[in-house]
Amino acid sequence: MNLEPGQYAFLCFVDIPDHVMHFTKGMVRGLKVTAGAAAAAPEPTSDVVVNLSDYAFTVQEPDRRKAPFPDFVNKGPQAHEIEIVRLAPGKTAKDFMSFIAKMDGPPPGNALGGVAGFLSGRTQLYDRRLDAGQLLAHLLHSDMKDGKCTESK
Repeated sequence: MNLEPGQYAFLCFVDIPDHVMHFTKGMVRGLKVTAGAAAAAPEPTSDVVVNLSDYAFTVQEPDRRKAPFPDFVNKGPQAHEIEIVRLAPGKTAKDFMSFIAKMDGPPPGNALGGVAGFLSGRTQLYDRRLDAGQLLAHLLHSDMKDGKCTESK
């Protein structure tokens, strides 16, 4: 992520196991970004483009000639964020959504990260190589007006 010079904060919004967001327990740190002296390095090209919009996202077929990580493009009018989860063997997107609703028992997969909320028309690079396996992409940012969120895929 390329950040403009300014003041930023690292915050953790995870709220398990006690339904209290971690940043309220001190998991927050400041970050000051200053202008660099050298020109920015060119961004790598990805093999997958995930287009985010309100209530949905689409995945363009990978170009195996490029690096194996995705670019996320916000094509909706609102901010969006997305999380990538490696599902445990035998688990499905439905299992994951059931877990999210109740937060009871062990999670049906491991979070691999993603990109935080970003504005319409922006692109975020997810600079992590994804190995073969059962992966789930889950949009986390709900609609500002009706609170709905997209399904996981």
